[in-house]
Amino acid sequence: MRPMQPPTAATWLLNKFGCTSDALKGDLVEEYGQGRSIAWYWRQVLVAIAVGFSTEVSAHKLLALRAIITGWTAIYLLERAVGITFWKWYGRLLLAHALMPTFWWRHYYTYPVGLMWCICAAVSGWIVGKCHREHCRAMVLIFLVSVQLWSLPEFFRLTEDVATNQRFVPYLLAFVTKVVFISIGILLGGLWGASCQPDPKHS
Repeated sequence: MRPMQPPTAATWLLNKFGCTSDALKGDLVEEYGQGRSIAWYWRQVLVAIAVGFSTEVSAHKLLALRAIITGWTAIYLLERAVGITFWKWYGRLLLAHALMPTFWWRHYYTYPVGLMWCICAAVSGWIVGKCHREHCRAMVLIFLVSVQLWSLPEFFRLTEDVATNQRFVPYLLAFVTKVVFISIGILLGGLWGASCQPDPKHS
């Protein structure tokens, strides 16, 4: 049975990354109440986010470029200062318990290294949002998109490896998990607290 209220996750995304127009949200909720499907509601929310995002980035190209550079600089420095240090310490800990390298790669995605990635990504997203407060949602998203695009070649390479040999499955799973952790971290960091304020044109 279809729920009476539209999907909470989709509504949350619309409020955070889509248009803040009450009229738009009201129209979507009304259409959903008149029998539209959950898939339709999700599709409309994603379209609204994509349109608002592309419009914002097109209007502020240099700001978007600065956001990408800021985000990548932040995440690089954080991974060098925090991630690599933690990686070395954790690697020595695993070796001390004879868990490297086989056990590591079989269970790569279950280790707290993923949490470290998420923290570094969250801080980088927070920095992007903090440095671009008037357009933080669009700037955080463009940084996230750049990270996703950067990950595609490696994803396709690992996918091809898996197609020829199943032993590469843990590597692919580990990489996908890392990208998911980083993506969630960037989104949550970018929306951290009250640091992201509504765009003036949406006020």
